[in-house]
Amino acid sequence: MAPLMDIGLYPLLQEHLLARHDFFMEQVRARVFENFSNLEEEADAAANDAWQRFMSQPSHGEDDPGDYADAATEAGIDFYEYGMNMKRQITLACLATLYHAWEKDVRSHLEREIQRWGCRTAKQDQLWTAPVSDILDFLESQGWKIRAKQWYVLLDACRLIVNVYKHGKGSSFDDLKKTYPQYLKCDYQVFEADYESLEITEEEFDELGGAVRQFWHDFPRILKYSAQ
Repeated sequence: MAPLMDIGLYPLLQEHLLARHDFFMEQVRARVFENFSNLEEEADAAANDAWQRFMSQPSHGEDDPGDYADAATEAGIDFYEYGMNMKRQITLACLATLYHAWEKDVRSHLEREIQRWGCRTAKQDQLWTAPVSDILDFLESQGWKIRAKQWYVLLDACRLIVNVYKHGKGSSFDDLKKTYPQYLKCDYQVFEADYESLEITEEEFDELGGAVRQFWHDFPRILKYSAQ
């Protein structure tokens, strides 16, 4: 019979992973969200700057101040829309960074734990090629019922969101639209949801990131793994 090996998460590594995660989340809030917190005021300032620029131009006697006002308003609207789209893209990119780091950390940790016992198995060879669902299946087969956790649906949604952000249309988009349509921000009565409708709010970013954190927080100290 093959020996049972411990492949749990020891406290020092857990503390490191949680601290690094918390730092990332805090910096996204401070360096990304905070920089977009005054977007409406900045858009108003852009409109005013455009108005001042138009009014400072030499007049040819046929200029209509109403046209200048419309153009200035349009400049403010464009600034706000471009800013919101930029925030949307950066927020999704930050979530993708967070998720991909988590995925690599899981695979790397399991690989190190198996190597620690000086053996190589078929499962170890597959750690870096298997889909995430197979990795979770493996952990569940060792007794950790991840999919029964309350935070699992957020972790699963995070996976689909990141895939849609990266690839656009495809099976992940179909699954996201069916299972977690709240992340496709469009009026279903007017528009058909598309991958470009993908958007997460600051609150949703915190919730999704919180699920990644709970994964490491709840990771068992000891899982008994058979090399057979």
